[in-house]
Amino acid sequence: MPDRSILSVLIAIAYGESENPHRFTADMHAVIRDALLTHQDAAALLPRLRDIKGQLLPDCAHCPHPCGRSEDFDFALLTLETPAARAFKEQLMEALPRIAREKPQLLLPALRAVSEYRRDENLPALAEKFL
Repeated sequence: MPDRSILSVLIAIAYGESENPHRFTADMHAVIRDALLTHQDAAALLPRLRDIKGQLLPDCAHCPHPCGRSEDFDFALLTLETPAARAFKEQLMEALPRIAREKPQLLLPALRAVSEYRRDENLPALAEKFL
């Protein structure tokens, strides 16, 4: 599984892309894919990823009333999930490098799916889509 500190920022970037798709570039997508497909040092990669997040959500860095939408994902939230949803999300995180390689068009939705609340009855359809 990719480093969780990297995944945390990648999930925030995926939300930033959904907020401002017009700011998202092919170069940004390439950096995200490379972050999942290569074993890069988190300390070296995180500043680049945070720069991308800042480009997607430029007003968030200086917002006097942060809403949390641009925050890096907090993995402690997974403990609040049902066992089935948590297991699905763990499988999805393991599959992210394969998704990046084989289905890059699903990469951003897959990253967002890690943090979104999921009802257990929706999990089979999501597993079919992503896994």
